[in-house]
Amino acid sequence: MNARASVPNMPMPDSRPLMISFDKVSKAFAHRRQTIPAVDPIDFDIRRGDFIAFVGPSGCGKTTLLNLAAGLLAPDGGQVRYAGEPLTGANTRIGYLTQADALLPWRSILANVTLPLEIRRVARAERAARALAILDRVGLKGFERHYPAQLSGGMRKRAALARTLVYEPETLLLDEPFGALDAQSRNVLQRQLARLAEELGLTVVMVTHDLDEAVALARRIVVFSQRPARIVDDIVVAARLQPRRHAAAEEPSLNERLWSLLAPESDLGAVA
Repeated sequence: MNARASVPNMPMPDSRPLMISFDKVSKAFAHRRQTIPAVDPIDFDIRRGDFIAFVGPSGCGKTTLLNLAAGLLAPDGGQVRYAGEPLTGANTRIGYLTQADALLPWRSILANVTLPLEIRRVARAERAARALAILDRVGLKGFERHYPAQLSGGMRKRAALARTLVYEPETLLLDEPFGALDAQSRNVLQRQLARLAEELGLTVVMVTHDLDEAVALARRIVVFSQRPARIVDDIVVAARLQPRRHAAAEEPSLNERLWSLLAPESDLGAVA
């Protein structure tokens, strides 16, 4: 069944350009002579400027969808399109930030951030200027010559975000990027992310296990079933420039709705 037709609360059509389209996309993996389906045929569109959170049971296929959008995986069925064009390889127009910061310990923060520009052979002066500008925007001005081991977890995550944004992607894919941080650092990073997404006009797709984070940040929350992933609900959240400090308390009905959707889909009620 077409997922758009089966979901009762899909957003109304709008005129913004399509960024990512999953057209009857399916994906399975081979494991010990077995085929394990990860994604049921899914129809799903993401438009320019969307800030979408993917939530669902652990291992249900959320990260697989990110990897398909990044061009790191090819679908077994259907087609993934980016800005209207079929994806046939790595998507160089996106930035991808995972839970691990993957900073190179032998390079300074400035050298870590300039690395993507070095790979693209951007001139030295330009890459330094762009790296310094983005480090300032994420609150790391003055730490350019430090090394990753000298920074806190939250500061390392800011540096990783700066490295992802320095080559000016138009879409940002996030796979539980703040899950390992303490609550205070997570709140600061959430606010920075919301501000930067708005200022830079980014399209953002975030996988999160934290329902409060989804409610605080996202303008749409897509709820997935157990593996193989299918869309259970697609919820429109009021647009906001900054996350709310107590989003769950301010919107208990939405938080409760998410829990009621996820509980039947999750093992022992645990979501990821």
